[in-house]
Amino acid sequence: MTYKIIQITDTHLFEDPTVELLEVCTNKRFESVLSHVNQHHADADLMVISGDLVHDDGAAYQRLHGLLTDWHDRLEVIPGNHDVREALTGVFPCQTRLGDQHITFDVKHGGWRIIGLDTLIAGRVEGDIDDAQWDWLENILVADGDSPTAIFMHHPPVIVGSKWVDKLGLVSFERFNVVVEENSQIKLVICGHIHQEYSQPLGQAMLYTTPSTSVQFLPGATEFTTDSVDPGYRTIAIEHDASFVTEVIRVANAD
Repeated sequence: MTYKIIQITDTHLFEDPTVELLEVCTNKRFESVLSHVNQHHADADLMVISGDLVHDDGAAYQRLHGLLTDWHDRLEVIPGNHDVREALTGVFPCQTRLGDQHITFDVKHGGWRIIGLDTLIAGRVEGDIDDAQWDWLENILVADGDSPTAIFMHHPPVIVGSKWVDKLGLVSFERFNVVVEENSQIKLVICGHIHQEYSQPLGQAMLYTTPSTSVQFLPGATEFTTDSVDPGYRTIAIEHDASFVTEVIRVANAD
């Protein structure tokens, strides 16, 4: 039986829904993307929001929570570099795992293990995984080597070919890549942060990044450059036989 996951990332919301980020109204775009999801994928089994839920405005978590009413019972979130853990968990308390210093998740759905990692380093744009979380992840993987596994995280653990972005990814990407290569049950690694679509093999797995619902970044740019393409989200259909199908869906006229 197919199990459907929706990934939304980098919403960058403000408490004031009219505020713009780089001439983009992030709230309006998010509502357009969410409306598209609700119209075409309301039957999805799980939604994952993979970081940068707000843009340096902790009060915006309450707005986001209200917009996601239909998804509260099938929602997982992880933080990005713009998030504030205390404010986030004050509104999404069910998301807290692994003590007060991490917002992670570990669930079993559709025969798969689905893990969310917390790569936030407070006050920094780049991300990383601390020792406690490494131990937690590696213990899960050792204890369950049979279930096909998908890992969601904000910062990508790879070089994507955009010079300025590649300075701001996962610091310990080499260690993460070794963990993936040594654990053949890992089939998917799915990220946000770079505001663009990208994919590449990572060991036996596939890595995907997903467009933001807000501002888009130009792929391959040497310096910070925005892109005019439409915002979007990702669908992932996983099967009990460890196969999957995923695609990015762009939402036109989101402004």
